[in-house]
Amino acid sequence: MPQDQILTDTERKKSRVLPAYSLHLDFVRGLAALVVFYGHLHLIVYGHTNAASSLHKSDPTSHPADATGLGHAAVVVFFVLSGYLVGGSVLRDLKRNAFSWPKYALRRVARLWTVLIPVLVLGAIIDSLSLHFYSSTQIFTGGEFSRHVTGFPGIGVFLHYLFFLQTITHFAPVAFGSNGALWSLSCEFWYYALFPLIAVCLFSPRTSKAVRIGLGILAIIGLWFVGSRIALYFPLWCLGVVAYLIPPRVPQSWLKPVNLLLLLQFLAVLYILRSKAIGALRADMVLAVSFTLFLYGILHLTGPARTSLYSRLAHGLSFPSYTLYASHIPMAIFLAAFTEATFPQLFGHKVVVTALLFVLVYLYAGIQYLLFERNTDYFRRHVETLIFRQRAEQREKAGATPVETYAK
Repeated sequence: MPQDQILTDTERKKSRVLPAYSLHLDFVRGLAALVVFYGHLHLIVYGHTNAASSLHKSDPTSHPADATGLGHAAVVVFFVLSGYLVGGSVLRDLKRNAFSWPKYALRRVARLWTVLIPVLVLGAIIDSLSLHFYSSTQIFTGGEFSRHVTGFPGIGVFLHYLFFLQTITHFAPVAFGSNGALWSLSCEFWYYALFPLIAVCLFSPRTSKAVRIGLGILAIIGLWFVGSRIALYFPLWCLGVVAYLIPPRVPQSWLKPVNLLLLLQFLAVLYILRSKAIGALRADMVLAVSFTLFLYGILHLTGPARTSLYSRLAHGLSFPSYTLYASHIPMAIFLAAFTEATFPQLFGHKVVVTALLFVLVYLYAGIQYLLFERNTDYFRRHVETLIFRQRAEQREKAGATPVETYAK
């Protein structure tokens, strides 16, 4: 089935010929990050008074950062894509009997921390500079994000976000300065942790029944621990896994009209959800199902992708998308406050200011990507080599021969 061809970031970078669906998923991921970025930037520059209505008409304050009404929808798209890519890779490895708990945990944590740690440190520094120099600007006095900036975050707050506790309802909510976008990283981390427990329980017949029951109980405890906000959105993430599991059924001759129809239904759902009063969770579920249908259609496009302007654009948007999502708010606030304080006449032209800040913040995120996220695999391999070398040495000291050691 084509879904078995899930490619890692490293494989996509090295591969000369990519399947067309991988290219389209890159474009969707990059576009979703841009939508979130623009929505937050619009809110920072224009404030609430001129912001468009929320995606959820019944509760317009449930997502105050959603200036365009599409930012939260983009996060839902991220969840479904993550379920397909990460959850699908877990099922693929289980099918091949190649799943390793230590390696899986190391890859997921390396992927998250390589970006998150610099984002936390740089974000705290930038927020402190903004507060020190520009606290009297309108950006701070009327800003949705800047109201959480009270000084350099303490070590407790840093650890709170480092270990992805910010969205767990059992813990008191703590803001890491202005960076409100980090809430979803907590969801992602716990989905990464919970899904393998369920997957091994359901899809690993080689594992003993007692272990599978134990993992199932552990998953239930984990869902209780993370609380309602994360647990209720876990099924949305799992819809990406559903897209992985369903075999392709659309005939090749029907692919173009079917994919066009699925794209139109997704756009129609977006429009309807912005026009009708509906509860937030229900709206997100409808949106996730709609995007999953669109994703299922895309996964049929298994032919080789052609090198073109579109392919270069898809790669260019996709690779720094995680860094852009996680890092843009503090720098956008700093630059907006700097512009307001230093060039008040220019700040009156908000369209120009928004365009200028869009470019500058994107460049800032791009530099962070080149320094950190691009080197994720290098950091991971270095730590992986260190950890597993130590384990091999310990086994050798315990009496195992080198052949026995590496065979385990």
